[in-house]
Amino acid sequence: MIQEITAPQSVSAPVSREFECVEPDKVGVFLERHSFIGPLLAEIPPQLRPYFPLSLLRLRVIDDPEGVGPAELVLDVVTHLDAESARAALDAFDNNWWLDHYDRAQGLLIITLAFG
Repeated sequence: MIQEITAPQSVSAPVSREFECVEPDKVGVFLERHSFIGPLLAEIPPQLRPYFPLSLLRLRVIDDPEGVGPAELVLDVVTHLDAESARAALDAFDNNWWLDHYDRAQGLLIITLAFG
């Protein structure tokens, strides 16, 4: 079920407006622990929209299955584009914006495609 997240107001306001969250409490806890990701998340939708204007942006947290590494936040760009067009659009977003900002996420944010 997708619900609004509960996180500090400075984090949750931009997140709840722009993203749908799977397990919102888990996303909220993740954002509390890694508060540097909140401002970055707020910047992503306007940068993604030229490439994916009608796509749902969904957040979820994944845990390391071996329990060794840290949990990561995944931003699924849920698109109805065909796979080739979606990959080309994500590559363009990566090259034009994300690769310049990736380090700000400290390796804890993954932007990927999902098809819906």
